[in-house]
Amino acid sequence: MAAPKSTTKTKNSKSQASKKVTPQSAKVIKKVGPSRFSQVVMSIKPNFSAIRPNVNADTARNFFKTRTKIKAASLIALVLIATGLVIFGNRVVEAFQRQVGVAVVNGQVISKSELEHRLIQSYGTDMTSSLVDETLALQEGRKENVTISQKDIDDQIAKIQKQIAPQKLDDALAQRHLTKDDLERQIRVQLTVEKILGKGINISDSDIQNYFNQNKDTLAQQTGKKADDLKLEDVKQAIAQNLRSSQISAKYQAWVEGLRSKANIKTFI
Repeated sequence: MAAPKSTTKTKNSKSQASKKVTPQSAKVIKKVGPSRFSQVVMSIKPNFSAIRPNVNADTARNFFKTRTKIKAASLIALVLIATGLVIFGNRVVEAFQRQVGVAVVNGQVISKSELEHRLIQSYGTDMTSSLVDETLALQEGRKENVTISQKDIDDQIAKIQKQIAPQKLDDALAQRHLTKDDLERQIRVQLTVEKILGKGINISDSDIQNYFNQNKDTLAQQTGKKADDLKLEDVKQAIAQNLRSSQISAKYQAWVEGLRSKANIKTFI
């Protein structure tokens, strides 16, 4: 029975002996370096000391000065932008007011539609009647093959410009809220009526002489001369035109009423 015990003890002794660390094995353990993971981590860790800027007092002062200048410039730019937006906004508002209104009273716009409504109430019927008569005259001119050239119109405009000089024609039209197209239409109507109703009108020399004698003072004022210095030949053509226009005007009302009686006219105001 003693033999088996010794065998067990011998096995345990061998096991313990195998677990003992020799000096050589201890040295080997000390030489083992960091793990592979630690080496990888160390290789990618940035070296902050290498990239740290060399900052001194002058550099810091310059930095803050530059920063202050940038802030000031930015503030000025914002102020300029804000001012520009205000000016631009005011111009947009004013342009809108001009587009839709005729006046602004303490910020309240009087619209063009209000003015048009008032004008239609006051003058709408008369203006409509006048436009109807002009349209009838132009239509009758086309029926009778009356031709009014652009040169005829330009000649009349030149006469008007000469009469109102030194005032410019555009300024005179603007004061009356008329355009050049409006003026040309009126001249076309006038010349058409004169060609139609002027047929058969004859102005004699005696008619001209009588008119000259009766209106010599007025004619002198119109020409800028003294009555004693004014001669018939100076105003003969103008007198003939005035007499002709007077006779045409006398015939106009009956003529246009005749056109109205034959026309199909619908008015809405």
